[in-house]
Amino acid sequence: MTDLLSPREVAIAVAPNGGRRTKVDHSAVPLTAAELARTAAECLYAGASMIHIHVRKPDGSHLLDVEAYRQAIAAIRAEV
Repeated sequence: MTDLLSPREVAIAVAPNGGRRTKVDHSAVPLTAAELARTAAECLYAGASMIHIHVRKPDGSHLLDVEAYRQAIAAIRAEV
């Protein structure tokens, strides 16, 4: 039973922006590729090892676009 209390390796995942919240909801919600990259670096520094992102249109609404995801992922990889 003591095994349940022993330290273990864990993976911490973050989802910093979701698909609906905007700057109106919280001014720090990362929406642009650059903001997502900066947030990814901050989360990595804090101990996270995975990130789940949503890309956005210029108006802040959710976007399902492969190229926008490629750009965001490239920005994150360059930052971290």
